[in-house]
Amino acid sequence: MGWAGLLSGQYRFDVTEKLQITPSAAFLFSSVDMGALTTGGMATRWGTLNSQMGRLGIDIAYRQELSSGLWLTPFAHASLWSELGGRVRSTATSGATTITTATEQVGTFAQLGLGASLAAPAMGVTGFVRGDMRFGQRMSGYALNGGVRWQF
Repeated sequence: MGWAGLLSGQYRFDVTEKLQITPSAAFLFSSVDMGALTTGGMATRWGTLNSQMGRLGIDIAYRQELSSGLWLTPFAHASLWSELGGRVRSTATSGATTITTATEQVGTFAQLGLGASLAAPAMGVTGFVRGDMRFGQRMSGYALNGGVRWQF
């Protein structure tokens, strides 16, 4: 059982007819109690996971018409995330033996991304591709996402 919430905001500034800059901020919070797990006579109990994560970011996009009704928008994204929650504690008990652990959360990390979207509004088709990398105190990783939407 648990609960979660999100507060976020952003505002797009049209620097020119084609160039847009969008600063954003968010605060995510959650509390999850996973209860206990008993297998083979060993009971494992996780402490409540409390997470408070803040984010500051900026997106920059340049919209251009490739031909009549075909739009290309390359974009870049940068954000800084920080996990403000404390350690997560776990206890495993088997008979008279108890083991307790404490795990650090992700800490502070940055996310950088590049991508592009292509739109043909008259046909109702939009597509995008985006690559991201995250790096920080206790995490690093890469992602590639893409999608197509057809409105009919």
